[in-house]
Amino acid sequence: MAIKKKNFLKSKYKRHFRSYNLYIYGTNYRLQNLHSVLKWLADVLNVDYKLCGLISSPASLSNILKEQQPYKILHLKAIGRLRKNPNFKNAYKFSINILLKELKKARLDKLDMQSLAFNKALQIALYFSELFMPKIPKFYKMLKICDKALERLNTYYIERYGFYDVAILHHQHIFKSHVAGLGEQCQKAGLKTLYAISSFDGIVSDEFKHLRPQLALPWHIWHHLSLSKIFVSMCMVVFTRGRTKKFWISHAFLSGAPLECFERCNDYLSISGTTAYEHLKRYGLDKKRLKLVKTGYASLDYKLAHLKEPQNNPQDILCTINRPELLSNQNFKKLLKDILHSSLCKKLIFRPHHYMKNTDEYQTFKLYFSQEAANSSIVFDEEDILSTQYMSGAYLLISDYSSLLFTFVFTTKQPALIYDEKARFKRKNNPFYNPLLHLCASNPKEALQKIKDLKSGAIRFNKINEFLKQDVYNLGRANDSIAAFIKNELY
Repeated sequence: MAIKKKNFLKSKYKRHFRSYNLYIYGTNYRLQNLHSVLKWLADVLNVDYKLCGLISSPASLSNILKEQQPYKILHLKAIGRLRKNPNFKNAYKFSINILLKELKKARLDKLDMQSLAFNKALQIALYFSELFMPKIPKFYKMLKICDKALERLNTYYIERYGFYDVAILHHQHIFKSHVAGLGEQCQKAGLKTLYAISSFDGIVSDEFKHLRPQLALPWHIWHHLSLSKIFVSMCMVVFTRGRTKKFWISHAFLSGAPLECFERCNDYLSISGTTAYEHLKRYGLDKKRLKLVKTGYASLDYKLAHLKEPQNNPQDILCTINRPELLSNQNFKKLLKDILHSSLCKKLIFRPHHYMKNTDEYQTFKLYFSQEAANSSIVFDEEDILSTQYMSGAYLLISDYSSLLFTFVFTTKQPALIYDEKARFKRKNNPFYNPLLHLCASNPKEALQKIKDLKSGAIRFNKINEFLKQDVYNLGRANDSIAAFIKNELY
């Protein structure tokens, strides 16, 4: 009788709490991208979870463990006592189970080409395959389904549109600066060029219509097709299925993706300059199958070309962070408060990394500065792309870890201050720190003093322009050099 009662209560509990809160524990790049996958799933499918974002601090985790509402927490590796908690789920297995279920429902082998190309389950599965490569049977089963669908798509599009020398991915406005003008340079070089427009619904946005593209597909499908000899794309965390060789354009100064992504690549990677090249050599990438190509830094070229005349006496400070733990770091918040309540800047522009925008930590951080936001002394910049207007109005960048440590400095010829409590950046061979470009501080008092010295002229950075010309390859001509390299490789 007791057993029956227990089973009845269990089924009643299950019916009552069909949905649950879903959290992701950790903030590394795989988990950030998994958050995007699961958000997309929640948008397009009838899932039974409510995605509540990334959690990074032990305090946030403790609060969730006390919740009355049903929850699950995804992890890559559970530690200690958490291994025994049934609500902790392996991120790989959890996601693959959902995707396999949706792929089977979609019946990809039965769909016509138009439906297949825009099928959400296929897009999500391909996106997922770019982010994870776990060695479990269900993962390979999922990819086998994807490969059959891709083969059908390849045959269909080649028969309809032909085969190209080079395809160049135009991925919304946030990546446009990296390939602006590249297609025209390839055509001038006599290469048969396909403008690969990224679009979730197959509609070409107005900003790309002047290119007269033949085909618009989701980028999660573009990366896996084989419609050209070389496919040019931003450097991302991708493990592609197609046979086309990839030319990855670095969207960040050093590479733009974790180095492990390139270890098995038999592709090309653009290199921005000497600093980046020496950094990648230290990790042995010059000895891998990947070919490092000294083309320059297309993103920097774009910013330099579109930057309005730098202000004669910039008064603002720009702040951008990559590590989410700084949002709840009392020392860091104190530093920003001290800056705001001093005469060190007219305005502080705070720019979070894109994956932080929807987290509770970021909302709490904004609330902490609500009084300063009300009188416009702090501005929260949440746009997809950093405005050159904000850059030109700033005499200093404060950051913890970002490619902007170089892009900002090279674009504005103003220095950056690295806030680094553990003094990682002053260690030998750290490529992100260069005393010709950067200040470094490990606490609010030290940071504040260095900003005061910079503002008063006691510290000067006079060699930024000289360093830029010596370090960056093909300054102002990155896309020209990429087109020339591709032609040379093909013919």
